[in-house]
Amino acid sequence: MAQSTSIQIDRLTVTGFGCFADERSWTFGSMTTVTGHNYQGKSTIADAVAYALTGAPFFGGRDPDRLQNEGSPFLRVELSIRTEDGKPHEIRRGRQSGKTFLSVDGTTITQERFAERFGSRDLILSLLNPLYFAEVLGGDGRTLIEQYLPPVPHEAVTERLSGHMRSILGDDRPEMPEIYLKAKRDALRELEKDRLVLEDRMQQTESQREKLQGELAEKKALLTHRCGACAFGKQAGSAGFYGIGCGDRKAQCAVRCRAGRAGGGAPRSSACRTECSTGTGIYLSRHYAAATNAESAAGIVWQI
Repeated sequence: MAQSTSIQIDRLTVTGFGCFADERSWTFGSMTTVTGHNYQGKSTIADAVAYALTGAPFFGGRDPDRLQNEGSPFLRVELSIRTEDGKPHEIRRGRQSGKTFLSVDGTTITQERFAERFGSRDLILSLLNPLYFAEVLGGDGRTLIEQYLPPVPHEAVTERLSGHMRSILGDDRPEMPEIYLKAKRDALRELEKDRLVLEDRMQQTESQREKLQGELAEKKALLTHRCGACAFGKQAGSAGFYGIGCGDRKAQCAVRCRAGRAGGGAPRSSACRTECSTGTGIYLSRHYAAATNAESAAGIVWQI
């Protein structure tokens, strides 16, 4: 027998179910709204419909005894329905003395045969209560959907994608999207780790480059200064300047010039002129001799 594809509920009757100890009945139309104050039985009606079709309450569960009214010796739910072909059916389910009974149109039937005819427990509860599908089934909902929805060819999916998305997928055929996405997310996490490592290396390299550039600039400046001093020394040599190198530190020099005259020397201010360049360590002295004795006039003493 083929499984029904739709069910229209016409009437519900309960006895000893939930808050209803005595028999109560409700008639349903194509669209029915159930209203009332708290603890008046709205949820009990939903549980009764679910119990008649699945043997479980509205949100599922495996304890039917809690659905029975405490003051009733038995529990019974009768549900009048019409299937897609318009035929009426009477479903009766209940418990008495710890035993469950189920019948369709007066004929006792097992839950397995009932599911083959009207749908599985998870399917019916998911249709009655979307929260059951989302919160109770969770990941198992995919399996339920795959049981009733035909597979979609890969080509039919890619045809609906933009050219850019198709270029991203390339030759990939993600038959299981969640597995495909998980693999892509894992690959992205690894790429992010590599990016962070490379950025750290780039920062270290940039810091080292800046340091080396600073040292290079200092060396160039020092080299330029010393080359200029050497060129100046060569020019000064022909004009009577004399110099020595004293390192890269600031030094003090004293130049004592002796005029070489017999019996005394000429004053320094008139005998010598001292020029010192402490930045490069080159100290030059030019002697303007006023004495007639050339050898004594060239007598220069350097004190560092």
